[in-house]
Amino acid sequence: MARIARRLLAGLAIGTLFVVGTFAWSPSAADAQGLDLCDLLGDPYCPPDVGDGTITCSSAAPIGGTGSCQIDGVAVGDDVTATLTCGSDYSAVVFQGTVTEVPFSFSFTVPADAPAGSGTISVAGATFPFECTSAALARTGTDVAPMLAIGGGLVAIGLAAAFGARRRMQASAVA
Repeated sequence: MARIARRLLAGLAIGTLFVVGTFAWSPSAADAQGLDLCDLLGDPYCPPDVGDGTITCSSAAPIGGTGSCQIDGVAVGDDVTATLTCGSDYSAVVFQGTVTEVPFSFSFTVPADAPAGSGTISVAGATFPFECTSAALARTGTDVAPMLAIGGGLVAIGLAAAFGARRRMQASAVA
């Protein structure tokens, strides 16, 4: 009987370790929200300098939402065009205008027909990574369902082994 109890406890312990491991691996919401590709991946994701100044653009906006850019190093009267690319086939001009003051800032609306996914925004010859997000809340953690299923499966295997051993003990005691 003690052997059955040990097997049962071992199965429960393994299942518990998988469940606890699931929550230990998931990043906190603050860490997930503070992700900056420029800092993490370096040069290919950092905005380039344009002329004497720089261009900065928001890195994401929901579909139908608003993004913004600021351009330094341009002259009053220059024409500015911003092109948004989302997904593999979608491209649209989201801003076209004339610089009225330096630094020049403008806002743009992500078109309602843009697909959700990663893309770029091109302004004054510079291209930046841009995420077209859906209106749903952002994901900040990991999927726990697969780990819970594995843990539950291991618990079920442990229980089956314990009950199988119990039946063998009862059958050998009868004979």
